[in-house]
Amino acid sequence: MDYKVLIVDDCETICKVISKMLKDYEVDTSNTTMDALLTLEDHKIAFVDFNLGEKTGDRLTRTMKLVRKVYVIGMSGGEYNGNAFDDFIKKPITVDKVKKAMHKAEIAVKLGRV
Repeated sequence: MDYKVLIVDDCETICKVISKMLKDYEVDTSNTTMDALLTLEDHKIAFVDFNLGEKTGDRLTRTMKLVRKVYVIGMSGGEYNGNAFDDFIKKPITVDKVKKAMHKAEIAVKLGRV
């Protein structure tokens, strides 16, 4: 089963790279937190950058989860010790990291954990 995926990163290049890695999914991208909240529809999985400029990714994630059930994979070039994200991948982003994160996300969604 394919799920709609939202990618939120203030770097458009990262959004494009991850979108290409997820070519078998329906993907939407957003470069701002406000746009992410407006775009969040029936997405079941989201990739969210931790450093978004106007709001941190974990704050955005908490807000997103108030709006709907979504599995959020956090991303950052630095370390992350918070607990807002369901999963976390460290940049640089690779196909292997994205595939592993998507596999875990799909299992969680199938089991109704989000």
